[in-house]
Amino acid sequence: MLRVSIAQISPDGTKEENADKVEALIRMARGADLIVFPEYSLGARLEHADRLAEPVDGPLIRRLAAAARESGLAVIMGILESAEGGPYNSVVLMANGDAIVAHRKILLFDALGSIESRYVRPGNMPLTLVRLGEFTVGLATCFELRFPEIFRSLAAAGADLFVVPAAWYAGNLKEEQWLVSAASRAMENVAYLVAADSAARAFVGRSLVVNPWGHVELDLGKGERLVAWEISRDAVDEARSALPLIEMANQHMGTWARVRRIY
Repeated sequence: MLRVSIAQISPDGTKEENADKVEALIRMARGADLIVFPEYSLGARLEHADRLAEPVDGPLIRRLAAAARESGLAVIMGILESAEGGPYNSVVLMANGDAIVAHRKILLFDALGSIESRYVRPGNMPLTLVRLGEFTVGLATCFELRFPEIFRSLAAAGADLFVVPAAWYAGNLKEEQWLVSAASRAMENVAYLVAADSAARAFVGRSLVVNPWGHVELDLGKGERLVAWEISRDAVDEARSALPLIEMANQHMGTWARVRRIY
């Protein structure tokens, strides 16, 4: 069993004010094993990306990692990461007092009128698996939810829980796309999915826990909320025993990797 808290926040203050909010919620979540925050948790104004970016080994992140250690939990949070050559859209993992860059967003949101790559660089590191309790966690960020290949790669490597920090823009059919994408990635990989979305006005909110059958167990709706939820590794085992999709896909991957044209 893993007790997960989802912090659906609106990072509408200064970077320091947003960090204070994050720290307070980490301390409020004591008793959880993991707390998940949205993408851009320290500030979402991409036009100010250079100013909002924070090094993972800097004092602000170290302070949050210390709060996580004192609260006895792990933190997964999306930030703008300061790095030589320009910022990344990164996922930070804090555990045991340490903070590491666990994922850099590879597929930036250059679609539907947005050009994220104008402000941040695409990720340059392999996909990451993290062991938390009984679960093997695979990480992705927001727009990457639209790419099944990322999640199948993580599942084939052993992931049974996906954690997705997000700032999913609102708009025509965007809530429907959010729900369908999240449920599909969970169902087709027979894995849990936890997605923490931003509560700011521009985004859909509706942070989710989706079970291995693609059923939405938790939907946070709108506004700032902190909610805890328990997920069971036994539920993954039972679902994968009945529906061994990953095993079958791994077995036949070489066959459908070849495509022939007959017309």
